[in-house]
Amino acid sequence: MNPVHLPTSHFSRGVPYGERREIGPWFQAGRQLGGAEVQERLARQAASVRGAGRAYCVYVHVPFCQRLCSFCALYTRAVPRQSGPVLDEFLALTVLATERHPGAFPPHPPTTVHFGGGTPLVLGPPRFRVLTEALRAVFGDTPGCEWAVETTTSSVDEASLQALRELGFSRIHLGIQSLDDGVRRAAGRRESGAQALAKVERALAAGFNVSVDLIIGFAGAGARTIPRDAARLFAAGVRMFSVCELRHLRSVPPAGEKAGGGRGRNYASWCLLWERMKRRGLRPIHLGQFGRSDRDNLYFTHPARGEDCVAIGPYAHGSARNLVYANALTPDYYAALRARRSPVTFGVALEGAPRRIRDLERELVAHRVTPRSVERVCEGYGEPAQRLVGRWVGDGLLVPGGEPGNLEPSREGSWFLGNMVGELRGLEPSRAKAAPFTPAGEAA
Repeated sequence: MNPVHLPTSHFSRGVPYGERREIGPWFQAGRQLGGAEVQERLARQAASVRGAGRAYCVYVHVPFCQRLCSFCALYTRAVPRQSGPVLDEFLALTVLATERHPGAFPPHPPTTVHFGGGTPLVLGPPRFRVLTEALRAVFGDTPGCEWAVETTTSSVDEASLQALRELGFSRIHLGIQSLDDGVRRAAGRRESGAQALAKVERALAAGFNVSVDLIIGFAGAGARTIPRDAARLFAAGVRMFSVCELRHLRSVPPAGEKAGGGRGRNYASWCLLWERMKRRGLRPIHLGQFGRSDRDNLYFTHPARGEDCVAIGPYAHGSARNLVYANALTPDYYAALRARRSPVTFGVALEGAPRRIRDLERELVAHRVTPRSVERVCEGYGEPAQRLVGRWVGDGLLVPGGEPGNLEPSREGSWFLGNMVGELRGLEPSRAKAAPFTPAGEAA
């Protein structure tokens, strides 16, 4: 195969975008499939890998919280304390969905089972135990399987930590957002930063791997707020950080500030955070996530390893080889299960050139871009793809990576990764063959 030549005529080392874009799901590309066809394909794929060693993970979406945070854009609803029937209905039907999933009773256990939401622990210990045991009975378990749960610090106490230990959980992913007391009050957090940090330390002392969410862009936060919060958490022992920009705010921020978007203060915070993470020996392991390696959160980094994802629960998104799919929302998810229909609402089959785009996108978000993936995209999309990747290199968005010949997003490239992926998905397949092509600085 001819190497890909990346021209450097656009070499500006400037920030080429204005507003920062998020990466959307793959459901606008590829061949659209209905829920029944997705279910049939999943069943065929599951049958074809019986006895094979294809790795996968399980994601379980629990769409409930005690209260809705002003900054949350996730699919969840608030449930009062007297909501037993609502939670019982979810439990019964989610166990049913687990047992009926086409990937149920596979030849080997998953790499990780990850509970997200929502706040999964709002189910309460008895229901959470039933759901966990049902998943373990269907998908199996090994000492190397990481059982992980997302939750808030207000849900962390000795009783909850003991219950999670007994159930075999090893990771707790905490929604910290910020340790700054003013920011936490404005965001509606009930605990102070010191109280939240004490909960982190308690979970670490109990032997859990603890990863945290931080959010850049809260009203009232300065450029150094989140980098300072990360330093405090690192000093406490946290080694995996998931950092995103504020995308949604139910309350109106003060005049002159907005929720997310653009460069400005949010971009400055990101630059500070990036440099300080690097000095502490942490590197980007996935989109907006820093750790020592992709072992620091197996669920978040499963796309980088090419693993499938079994999706359980309303709204949950899954994947299987070249297929991506989404479960229906409540109550359609429930109605489908009761009627013995597929709870999948739709999916997309990524074949041919779009699959090459997806492979390169996975490497971009994992910060490990191989020459092979670049070459395959340029083969499928011709000279426009060559010019696009060349411009990314010229603008300093892609830089030489850790392995010889590899590339990786720079600090700026990581911040504007959504813009880059949008440009990549906008390419049109071409029959024209791209010119021979080598990484920047090498001869063709």
